[in-house]
Amino acid sequence: MKILMIALAGGVALTATGHVSIPDVRLPANIIEVEAAQAAETASVSWEFSYKNVRVKMEEAKAVLVTKEIYTGRNTYKCTEYRNLDPNKTTPSKIDFDDRDRQIAAALLNPITGELAYISIVRMVCNVSGPPEYVIEIVPQNNGVTWNAWSTMYRVTKDGQVWYVIAVNYPVARGSGKSMTIEPFIYSPYSNSWASGKEFIGGGTDYLVSVEKTARADLRNNGVMSLAVPGVMVADVIPQSFVLHRPLLEQSDLAMALWNPEATAGRVLGTLALNREKSFTQTVSTANAYGMYQFTDKNGNGTYSMVRKNYPKAGLIKNFKDGAKDHVNSAKAMILLDDINLRSLVKAFGSGIIQDPKLGEYLAAAYNGGITRVVRALRAKTWPKGDWAQAMSGTGYKETQGFIAKLRVFQEANFFERNVD
Repeated sequence: MKILMIALAGGVALTATGHVSIPDVRLPANIIEVEAAQAAETASVSWEFSYKNVRVKMEEAKAVLVTKEIYTGRNTYKCTEYRNLDPNKTTPSKIDFDDRDRQIAAALLNPITGELAYISIVRMVCNVSGPPEYVIEIVPQNNGVTWNAWSTMYRVTKDGQVWYVIAVNYPVARGSGKSMTIEPFIYSPYSNSWASGKEFIGGGTDYLVSVEKTARADLRNNGVMSLAVPGVMVADVIPQSFVLHRPLLEQSDLAMALWNPEATAGRVLGTLALNREKSFTQTVSTANAYGMYQFTDKNGNGTYSMVRKNYPKAGLIKNFKDGAKDHVNSAKAMILLDDINLRSLVKAFGSGIIQDPKLGEYLAAAYNGGITRVVRALRAKTWPKGDWAQAMSGTGYKETQGFIAKLRVFQEANFFERNVD
């Protein structure tokens, strides 16, 4: 469907052709009506809430959401939340962040009847509202994070009945000022109230395993050899568990992982179940690392470029952002980066390190903070508390220690060993 871009004095709106109902600069919540009050087709009374049936409804909803109007204001303002992102602190920290007014199109599912409804959720001056017949609340995460853009968790009720937000069309602002444009992003926000069940976690696990297997098969088919173990294909060097755990480490919060590793892993896997190849494609860290496996560019001097240069036969996507967003491509790059770091470990400590039971920790730490930090820590004369990770130092070493702490609790939870055949 053709989309019209309408530039306003105070913001930008996207509308489907033939639906040019342009919002004001500030969109009053009390005039927003339900768009297509209910799905045209009456849901069957025999409808059953399940992962399979929810996915069918999600695809139906997403096809409708692309026709819905969305909006974002040009001006930003400060919002404040109190978040507990440090597991060593007992009181939350005040976090200020920039936001702007938005109109988000949302698809709601009645879990009892399977009925769909479409509404507009308005984000205005750090608060949300919607049609008067709906009560819309934001559900904070355990660490205090409340507003989380397209991944925000909502609780929506109408006449006492809970409706699940199964998909949103979120207006992502690109650029600023008069040149600002909207990029519509269709996404299913994870919710621990309905997407944390065994079926959903299993669906995310199955998807991640399929990504890992496809990436490994591609490397093998392309004849990519290991730099760490001469004469051996790289696909036969890096264990599966390393590839599966890495997204959990990259896409989770340290405090939440330490408090509840099962629920934290479930959030990542539930997100993968709902969004599959779109999961984490918009994720960008403060260090400008992109995608599910968090690669960097740094003007051609980042981790992604290094991997491409060292393994030309791997056939990695040339464009950095496209390559980082593609799950299979970035999983291949992750395996290759681990192989590069393993080569450095073998050079420093000999081939016996390949059999070290903590090899997964060494490579995860190198992935996060660089191989030099790992080698220096392993060579330290003393390890505080007998823990090699406590010997790490240098800029950002606490983040890397947190990375290892997360890996240990995920491994202790034995998550993939219990959920992967």
